[in-house]
Amino acid sequence: MATSSLIKSDLYSIHYIVQNTMLSHAKAIFVETLREGFSRETYYHYVRDSFGFPKILDHTDLPSDAGIRDDEVSRIFIGESYRTDMKHIPAILIKGGSFKYVPISLSRNEGLIQYSTTRVVDGYGNETLISTPSHFILAGAWEGQINIDVLAGDIKGRDYIVEIIGALIEIVYFKEFQKSGVVVKPINIGAPSEKEDLNGKIYAQTISCDVRTEWRQHIPINTIIDTISFCMDFGDISVNPPVIAPNISVSTEIDILDDI
Repeated sequence: MATSSLIKSDLYSIHYIVQNTMLSHAKAIFVETLREGFSRETYYHYVRDSFGFPKILDHTDLPSDAGIRDDEVSRIFIGESYRTDMKHIPAILIKGGSFKYVPISLSRNEGLIQYSTTRVVDGYGNETLISTPSHFILAGAWEGQINIDVLAGDIKGRDYIVEIIGALIEIVYFKEFQKSGVVVKPINIGAPSEKEDLNGKIYAQTISCDVRTEWRQHIPINTIIDTISFCMDFGDISVNPPVIAPNISVSTEIDILDDI
């Protein structure tokens, strides 16, 4: 599932941070997951335009069932906020909440080492695999909240959308969230509310999703093995102790950088 959540800063590469799943990525995962789920829905059918945004059009002269059995228009808005001044109902707005750092150990898992494997072949065709330390690993976790505001023009519509979102997050796409680095804890659905809107009303409800994410830092280890030396002696090993032939031996050296 693509999120287009790109980090423009080079801070991560400077400090060897390979994962920092927190607010931006978590919001993007929720937005794209709900868009994917509602794109398969019939009545509240979500449609993207050619640029990937919700396909929200002027409904003048459109039939009342536009978007139900076609992709002429999106029948629901899903995003972080409205990208234009106009309103579209129903709508699902994803907003970030508070986050806090949660250490998974007092040492931030310091002491974990990642190994890399190098295949070494000598001049006689003998092959061996050598494991060498490549990175020190530090890790920790974040816990926070993603809020989903549901806005609808009628009570039933609001209730249906809230139920669909709950099913998508906790049942259908739970594993997808987990694979994307966002673990969703049990969600909390707040009390419904309503507010005046010209001659009608907007019916709203907020779903609060407690999430847990992680960060990882891989600090490179400088090369600790530059050269491997092999030395072989010849003799009779059928006896105990073995009898080594004097002055007959083979020595060779393999440079790790040359082999890589």
